[in-house]
Amino acid sequence: QQGQVLARVDAAHSRLQLREAEADLQRRRNEVDRGDKLLERRLIPATTQDQAQSDYAVRRAEVALARVSVAKAEIRAPFAGVVTKVHALPGATVKAGDLLVSISSRDYATASSTLTQANSEMRVAESALARQTQLLANGLVARSAVEEARARAESTHALVAEASALSGGMKAGSNAGGYVVRATADGRIGTLNANIG
Repeated sequence: QQGQVLARVDAAHSRLQLREAEADLQRRRNEVDRGDKLLERRLIPATTQDQAQSDYAVRRAEVALARVSVAKAEIRAPFAGVVTKVHALPGATVKAGDLLVSISSRDYATASSTLTQANSEMRVAESALARQTQLLANGLVARSAVEEARARAESTHALVAEASALSGGMKAGSNAGGYVVRATADGRIGTLNANIG
């Protein structure tokens, strides 16, 4: 079923990294606050405080990424289908990107076909825009022809984005009607709800 939880990865390592990153973030926040006071009294150069603020911003981004990694521990089926192969078993240690399950799906095949067609239309529209732009530069077409080609290219970009979203960003498997589900986080597979057939 679409949306069914296929696996849960015990992302204990990711949770530990998140806790460590949050603690370091707080330490860096304190350094920035302390640096603001020292800079105000001209006891440190501005470049030292700039570096502390930069380090704090980097660490804040790392904390956000760690939170995303922890949230990715639950893996759901993006399309309805039939499990054709199980690549990992409960208790196995996996890294983000490792194969978990292969699924055959008509819904995925339809979405994949739509994406392929939209990409093809986008390439044609981009080529037509480049051609019209060159013709305009040579004074052979009106500006309106270029604007029309630009609108068509933008429209096809939107179609590709929509088709890509519908396909769930999955990669086609060896069979055009199938896809693979991969681990979204490092950790140990806690549960795997996928049986062949």
